[in-house]
Amino acid sequence: KKLAYKVFRIQTVKPDQTESLQIESDQDLATLMTCTPYMINSHRLLVTGKRVPYTESLGQAAKAADQWRFWKSSAIIGGVLLLAVLIVWLARRYLRRQRRS
Repeated sequence: KKLAYKVFRIQTVKPDQTESLQIESDQDLATLMTCTPYMINSHRLLVTGKRVPYTESLGQAAKAADQWRFWKSSAIIGGVLLLAVLIVWLARRYLRRQRRS
């Protein structure tokens, strides 16, 4: 079964602050928790969403975002590789000219 949630609260709390994780009666909520800041992990990031009706357009929007992310990442990686090849080519060309003179 596919479910959809709309984020309505993002909190940064200390690990011992669990009040935000309590069940709220008569509400269909989901809270995702992760450590933050990256590589320090001194706090917890809580992202809470309220359930909304799932429609196929939501699924299509998520797929479109994933495709855009793939192409953007591919373009960045391709650009970096192209730049690296260009730098190597220019360096070799420069070294050859230095040897000749």
